[in-house]
Amino acid sequence: MSTLIPSITSCKFDTPGERRFARLLEAKLEDDYLCWYNVLIGSSRHF
Repeated sequence: MSTLIPSITSCKFDTPGERRFARLLEAKLEDDYLCWYNVLIGSSRHF
């Protein structure tokens, strides 16, 4: 199981599809994967 940063439980997703995709990444990727999402870059949010 991969590690998502921030964790699925602590982040708000814009759509239900984003949450499903994050759960798939967490479940299907191997343990040595780190996935970041909703990363703040400058003054706006990017994925």
